[in-house]
Amino acid sequence: MFNNALIINDLKNMKINNHLLKINIAIGLILWLTVLNKSFAQRPQIEEVTIIGSYTPHISDANKILRNPMLKDTSIVLKPIEYQIISRPLHLSFPLYAIDAQKVQAESDVKYLKNYLRLGMGSLINPYADVYAHIPQSKRTSFGIHYRHHSAQADIKDYGESSFSDNLAEIYGKTVGKTLAWSGGINYQRNMLHWYGFNPLKYSLPENSDTSITKQIYTRLRGSIGLKKNTSNHDPFYYDSRLDALWMEDKYGTSELNLSYFGNFQYTNSILSAKSNDKIGIALEANFWNNQWDLYADDRTGLISFHPYFSTQIDEYELYAGLNTSIIVDSGDTKVYVFPELRGGLTIIKDILKAYVGIKGDITRNNLNQFSTTNPFISTYVPFNFRKNSLEFYGGLSSNLGRYIGLNASISTSNFTNQAFFINDTSVPLYNQFTAIYDSGSVLKVNAEISFHKQENIIFNLGINYSSYSLENQLKPWHIPEFMVYANGRFVFGKKFIFKPIIYFQSKTYAKIFENQNGTWIEPEPYEIDPFFDLSVGFEYRISPQFSAFADFNNITGGNYQRWYNYPVHGFNVMAGITYSF
Repeated sequence: MFNNALIINDLKNMKINNHLLKINIAIGLILWLTVLNKSFAQRPQIEEVTIIGSYTPHISDANKILRNPMLKDTSIVLKPIEYQIISRPLHLSFPLYAIDAQKVQAESDVKYLKNYLRLGMGSLINPYADVYAHIPQSKRTSFGIHYRHHSAQADIKDYGESSFSDNLAEIYGKTVGKTLAWSGGINYQRNMLHWYGFNPLKYSLPENSDTSITKQIYTRLRGSIGLKKNTSNHDPFYYDSRLDALWMEDKYGTSELNLSYFGNFQYTNSILSAKSNDKIGIALEANFWNNQWDLYADDRTGLISFHPYFSTQIDEYELYAGLNTSIIVDSGDTKVYVFPELRGGLTIIKDILKAYVGIKGDITRNNLNQFSTTNPFISTYVPFNFRKNSLEFYGGLSSNLGRYIGLNASISTSNFTNQAFFINDTSVPLYNQFTAIYDSGSVLKVNAEISFHKQENIIFNLGINYSSYSLENQLKPWHIPEFMVYANGRFVFGKKFIFKPIIYFQSKTYAKIFENQNGTWIEPEPYEIDPFFDLSVGFEYRISPQFSAFADFNNITGGNYQRWYNYPVHGFNVMAGITYSF
């Protein structure tokens, strides 16, 4: 019984304990849920802080470890490798074969062709001949003769007879010694032409006369001799001198004798540069003219110029400084002019691009030889004068764009006195000759040229010239164009065929003309001469290295344009012929 009672009590106590445990767990869950709800439902607290004083943040010093780390490395010692080469000879046999000697064709010595002949005939009934002859080639001596003839018989519609004939014969030579080089020659020219610039229906020839009164003949005889010292790296002295003599006469007794001398004496040293690029020298020019006319007194004038100078080159810089002292002796009156000569250069890119600027002035004399070469239709009585280039400023660029292309461009402005311009001479009955009129002013010039050369296979040049005149008295720079464009080339195809184009363009020019009204000459507005474009091409075929045939097509597009007032040129014409070298 006792034991049963104990068991019953124990059971009762266990039930009571289970109820208490359930109650405790329930109370704990309630408390935990309450705390969790407050945690999730808590709102952020907003506090307002007011800073009263300044605050500077800083970083406290760190405690540094003063001990250096120690690296414990264990070296591994490798056992030396032992090896040996087992020699096993390889026995090879190479059989020998006999090789026949190569047969080389014998080369003949280079044969230099010493003579040249060019013959042709054109549609204007214009025969052409050009002949060169030389003695055998020598390293120290050169001697030869040259003859050229060109004439035409064709006329131009509505104009006077326009036939012409040009002849040239010359002898020249040169010899080079150890220290001196001599050169010289004699030249003879005869040029026949007609003053054809009139309309025979409007201006009739005088009675009992023929076209011979419109004929003009210029005869020139020239001789020259020169002496030059061969350049040497060990000799600082250098000189170059030349003496020329020219006598010319026209059909009507007008003549000119011109004696001229040029000399340049130079000493090379190293005053400023370390490479002996400094040059001190003096250039001398002397000219004497004697002009004679049938109706006027003789005119004897002289011009002497001294050019002392100093030039140097230091690295990429070049400098030239000098004075030009010109002395004019004219009819017993002597005048002296002094002009500065300064030029500076800068190599921008070595061997490629160079720039230069300068200032200069000079005196030149107009003469019969110069006028008749520029304008062969001048009158036999033309006044001559000295042209003064007071001060000229210039600059430019020169460039070599690679091995084959060259470029040059320049610009200049100058003031001048006694510039000659050609106008029609009213004292001539047919009004078909020109005289010179002089004026002063200034001129701006721009020139540019580009060239391409690749040995003898391709040669091409293209250039443009621009000039703008401002004159004191004349309205226009008579017969001087504002623009000129030119191009010429030589192209070889397959070593047999040669193509040679020539292009020339000239802008409009102006002529100062007069009209005869009841015996009085009246000057109207300047006459405008149209611009023109002239294209000519030449073809040549080499039949052999010595023999070839050619054909030239001249003035394909130009027509009868006028270079001088009332003087149209011949239109399209063709010339064909052969060339032979021997």
